[in-house]
Amino acid sequence: MKKTIMLVAGCLAMLGMHAGYGLERDRTFTSADGTKTFDGYLVEYDSKRDAISVRKEGGRVIKVTLDKLSEADQEFVKENASALAASRDLRVRLEKYRDSSTIEKGEGTRSSTRVEGYNVSIENLGKEQIKYLDVRTTIFVRRAAEKGPDLIQREVDEQNIESLSGGRREKVKTKGVPVVRVLEAGDAGC
Repeated sequence: MKKTIMLVAGCLAMLGMHAGYGLERDRTFTSADGTKTFDGYLVEYDSKRDAISVRKEGGRVIKVTLDKLSEADQEFVKENASALAASRDLRVRLEKYRDSSTIEKGEGTRSSTRVEGYNVSIENLGKEQIKYLDVRTTIFVRRAAEKGPDLIQREVDEQNIESLSGGRREKVKTKGVPVVRVLEAGDAGC
Protein backbone atom coordinates (compact mmCIF):
# COMPACT_ATOMS: atom_id res chain seq x y z
CA MET A 1 0.00 0.00 0.00
CA LYS A 2 1.33 3.45 -0.86
CA LYS A 3 1.43 6.06 1.84
CA THR A 4 2.33 9.33 0.24
CA ILE A 5 2.98 12.73 1.65
CA MET A 6 2.71 15.09 -1.25
CA LEU A 7 2.88 18.75 -2.00
CA VAL A 8 -0.53 20.07 -2.92
CA ALA A 9 -0.21 22.33 -5.94
CA GLY A 10 -0.89 25.49 -4.09
CA CYS A 11 1.38 28.39 -3.41
CA LEU A 12 0.01 31.86 -2.96
CA ALA A 13 2.28 34.83 -3.25
CA MET A 14 0.88 37.95 -1.72
CA LEU A 15 2.73 41.19 -2.13
CA GLY A 16 2.65 44.14 0.23
CA MET A 17 2.05 46.57 -2.60
CA HIS A 18 -0.12 44.17 -4.59
CA ALA A 19 -3.81 44.91 -4.48
CA GLY A 20 -5.04 42.52 -1.91
CA TYR A 21 -2.34 42.63 0.68
CA GLY A 22 -1.50 45.71 2.63
CA LEU A 23 -5.09 46.73 1.90
CA GLU A 24 -7.88 45.45 4.06
CA ARG A 25 -9.26 42.24 2.65
CA ASP A 26 -12.91 43.10 3.21
CA ARG A 27 -14.08 46.56 4.04
CA THR A 28 -17.46 47.98 4.86
CA PHE A 29 -17.99 51.01 2.65
CA THR A 30 -20.47 53.67 3.76
CA SER A 31 -22.48 56.07 1.61
CA ALA A 32 -21.74 59.81 1.81
CA ASP A 33 -24.94 60.43 3.78
CA GLY A 34 -24.23 57.46 6.12
CA THR A 35 -27.50 55.64 5.43
CA LYS A 36 -26.22 52.71 3.34
CA THR A 37 -23.30 50.30 3.56
CA PHE A 38 -21.85 47.48 1.49
CA ASP A 39 -18.98 45.07 1.98
CA GLY A 40 -16.28 44.53 -0.58
CA TYR A 41 -12.66 44.45 -1.53
CA LEU A 42 -11.04 47.48 -3.18
CA VAL A 43 -9.47 46.39 -6.47
CA GLU A 44 -8.98 49.58 -8.48
CA TYR A 45 -8.96 53.37 -8.25
CA ASP A 46 -9.37 55.48 -11.38
CA SER A 47 -8.09 58.95 -10.49
CA LYS A 48 -9.25 60.48 -13.79
CA ARG A 49 -12.87 59.50 -13.15
CA ASP A 50 -12.47 59.69 -9.35
CA ALA A 51 -14.06 56.24 -9.11
CA ILE A 52 -13.27 52.88 -7.57
CA SER A 53 -13.97 49.26 -8.41
CA VAL A 54 -14.98 47.02 -5.52
CA ARG A 55 -15.25 43.22 -5.66
CA LYS A 56 -18.21 42.05 -3.62
CA GLU A 57 -18.74 38.60 -2.17
CA GLY A 58 -19.47 36.20 -5.01
CA GLY A 59 -17.01 37.96 -7.34
CA ARG A 60 -19.25 40.68 -8.77
CA VAL A 61 -17.36 43.98 -9.34
CA ILE A 62 -19.14 47.28 -8.91
CA LYS A 63 -17.93 50.78 -9.77
CA VAL A 64 -18.63 53.72 -7.47
CA THR A 65 -17.58 57.37 -7.72
CA LEU A 66 -15.81 58.70 -4.65
CA ASP A 67 -18.36 61.46 -4.05
CA LYS A 68 -20.91 58.73 -3.22
CA LEU A 69 -18.73 57.46 -0.32
CA SER A 70 -18.09 58.68 3.21
CA GLU A 71 -15.08 60.91 3.94
CA ALA A 72 -13.36 58.02 5.75
CA ASP A 73 -13.76 55.76 2.69
CA GLN A 74 -12.53 58.51 0.35
CA GLU A 75 -9.47 58.98 2.56
CA PHE A 76 -8.83 55.22 2.63
CA VAL A 77 -8.94 55.05 -1.18
CA LYS A 78 -6.58 57.99 -1.65
CA GLU A 79 -4.12 56.62 0.94
CA ASN A 80 -3.96 53.32 -0.94
CA ALA A 81 -4.05 54.67 -4.50
CA SER A 82 -0.30 54.15 -5.07
CA ALA A 83 -0.48 50.53 -3.88
CA LEU A 84 -3.36 49.86 -6.26
CA ALA A 85 -1.49 51.48 -9.16
CA ALA A 86 1.67 49.48 -8.39
CA SER A 87 -0.28 46.24 -8.32
CA ARG A 88 -1.20 46.63 -11.99
CA ASP A 89 2.51 46.67 -12.88
CA LEU A 90 3.50 43.51 -11.00
CA ARG A 91 3.73 40.03 -12.49
CA VAL A 92 4.29 37.02 -10.24
CA ARG A 93 5.54 33.65 -11.48
CA LEU A 94 6.07 30.47 -9.50
CA GLU A 95 8.49 27.69 -10.33
CA LYS A 96 8.78 24.56 -8.22
CA TYR A 97 12.24 23.52 -7.08
CA ARG A 98 13.73 20.39 -5.49
CA ASP A 99 16.73 20.78 -3.24
CA SER A 100 17.79 17.44 -1.84
CA SER A 101 16.69 13.85 -1.86
CA THR A 102 17.33 10.85 0.40
CA ILE A 103 16.28 7.20 0.16
CA GLU A 104 15.91 4.88 3.15
CA LYS A 105 15.29 1.13 2.95
CA GLY A 106 13.65 -0.79 5.75
CA GLU A 107 12.19 -4.23 6.17
CA GLY A 108 9.65 -4.47 3.35
CA THR A 109 9.54 -0.69 2.79
CA ARG A 110 11.41 1.99 0.97
CA SER A 111 10.96 5.71 1.52
CA SER A 112 12.25 8.71 -0.35
CA THR A 113 12.30 12.22 1.03
CA ARG A 114 12.91 15.31 -1.05
CA VAL A 115 12.74 18.97 -0.13
CA GLU A 116 10.53 21.02 -2.43
CA GLY A 117 9.48 24.64 -2.54
CA TYR A 118 8.94 27.50 -4.97
CA ASN A 119 11.08 30.15 -6.59
CA VAL A 120 8.91 33.27 -6.71
CA SER A 121 9.76 35.71 -9.49
CA ILE A 122 8.32 39.22 -9.17
CA GLU A 123 8.63 41.52 -12.17
CA ASN A 124 7.85 45.22 -12.28
CA LEU A 125 6.39 45.83 -15.75
CA GLY A 126 5.97 49.55 -15.11
CA LYS A 127 8.45 52.41 -15.28
CA GLU A 128 8.24 53.56 -11.67
CA GLN A 129 10.17 52.05 -8.77
CA ILE A 130 8.05 50.11 -6.27
CA LYS A 131 9.25 50.12 -2.67
CA TYR A 132 8.73 47.85 0.31
CA LEU A 133 7.27 44.66 -1.10
CA ASP A 134 6.39 41.97 1.42
CA VAL A 135 6.34 38.58 -0.29
CA ARG A 136 4.23 36.17 1.75
CA THR A 137 3.86 32.61 0.58
CA THR A 138 1.76 29.75 1.86
CA ILE A 139 2.44 26.20 0.74
CA PHE A 140 -0.22 23.61 1.52
CA VAL A 141 1.03 20.08 2.16
CA ARG A 142 -1.18 17.01 2.42
CA ARG A 143 0.08 14.53 4.99
CA ALA A 144 -1.36 11.05 4.40
CA ALA A 145 -2.56 9.36 7.57
CA GLU A 146 -2.47 5.60 8.25
CA LYS A 147 -5.99 5.81 9.67
CA GLY A 148 -8.55 8.54 9.29
CA PRO A 149 -8.52 11.57 7.04
CA ASP A 150 -5.36 13.13 5.61
CA LEU A 151 -4.04 16.24 7.31
CA ILE A 152 -3.40 19.53 5.53
CA GLN A 153 -0.38 21.42 6.81
CA ARG A 154 0.43 25.06 5.98
CA GLU A 155 3.99 26.30 5.59
CA VAL A 156 4.08 30.09 5.72
CA ASP A 157 7.07 32.22 4.76
CA GLU A 158 7.66 35.95 4.46
CA GLN A 159 10.45 37.84 2.74
CA ASN A 160 10.97 41.51 1.95
CA ILE A 161 12.13 43.31 -1.16
CA GLU A 162 13.21 46.87 -0.35
CA SER A 163 12.67 48.19 -3.89
CA LEU A 164 11.99 46.95 -7.38
CA SER A 165 12.89 49.30 -10.23
CA GLY A 166 10.78 49.53 -13.37
CA GLY A 167 11.54 46.80 -15.89
CA ARG A 168 13.40 44.70 -13.29
CA ARG A 169 12.78 41.26 -11.79
CA GLU A 170 13.57 39.94 -8.33
CA LYS A 171 13.50 36.31 -7.21
CA VAL A 172 12.93 34.92 -3.75
CA LYS A 173 12.93 31.29 -2.66
CA THR A 174 10.36 29.84 -0.27
CA LYS A 175 11.29 27.59 2.61
CA GLY A 176 11.60 24.00 1.52
CA VAL A 177 9.01 21.45 2.60
CA PRO A 178 9.94 17.79 3.07
CA VAL A 179 7.89 15.56 0.78
CA VAL A 180 7.98 11.86 1.74
CA ARG A 181 6.89 8.88 -0.31
CA VAL A 182 6.69 5.46 1.38
CA LEU A 183 6.42 2.26 -0.64
CA GLU A 184 5.68 -1.13 0.89
CA ALA A 185 6.65 -4.57 -0.43
CA GLY A 186 4.65 -5.32 -3.57
CA ASP A 187 4.34 -1.65 -4.64
CA ALA A 188 5.97 -0.79 -7.97
CA GLY A 189 9.50 0.48 -7.37
CA CYS A 190 9.95 -1.07 -3.91
